[in-house]
Amino acid sequence: MSDPREADRAARHAAQREFSHPLVLEAGAGTGKTTTLVARILSWCLGVGWERARERLCRPARPGAGATEPTVEHVAAEVLSGVVAITFTEAAAAEMADRVAEDLARIAGGFGELPGWLDPEPLPPGPERVARARALVGTLDHLAVRTIHAFCRGLLAAYPLEAGRHPSLTVDADGQLLESIAREAVESRLREGYGDPGDPDLLALAARGFGPP
Repeated sequence: MSDPREADRAARHAAQREFSHPLVLEAGAGTGKTTTLVARILSWCLGVGWERARERLCRPARPGAGATEPTVEHVAAEVLSGVVAITFTEAAAAEMADRVAEDLARIAGGFGELPGWLDPEPLPPGPERVARARALVGTLDHLAVRTIHAFCRGLLAAYPLEAGRHPSLTVDADGQLLESIAREAVESRLREGYGDPGDPDLLALAARGFGPP
């Protein structure tokens, strides 16, 4: 029988090294899911994600044009713009965003060793790692850590016509807007139906005891 501790360590390392296909994380409460997800974000942003973003930015804008070396800030913004972390609650989203910011700041400060849960294998050497972390801290506003509802709302707001929605759409979380609109529609119809000459169907219903209420 394999050692479950070894299997756990292997799974945590895979979360920080494997980016060629989706991974599914299954774990109980208090087992370090958030830490593992934060480690995956940091590993991507400081490691392979950074390299891929730099390669994209170095490509000539048009055939025959010379390649230009992007600034670290430009690369950092490009990396973070390609990352989205989706949670179910506002509290979880805030916790993850805070954790990413705090750990990047700690790495950017260059103080001491990396946290024990962060795999050093996919990361660059110390000085380069610190430089990248500093650039990422300065562009953290490009990182999207949201609830699934906020993420979907952002997509609809950014592409309303493509989604067949009104550009000024709003989310009626508690149903108050729906209730208000329904009331307005019904009341408007009742004014017409019970006016002069009125709607014969509504008047026939009222005669049988089914009035406006």
